[in-house]
Amino acid sequence: MKDIRIAIDGPASSGKSTVAKIIAKNLG
Repeated sequence: MKDIRIAIDGPASSGKSTVAKIIAKNLG
């Protein structure tokens, strides 16, 4: 399996953690 790294940048309270969880769930 490849080592995938995705950086999510943005201001506080812009939903970065939510987006990260969705991406992680979809990638498995």
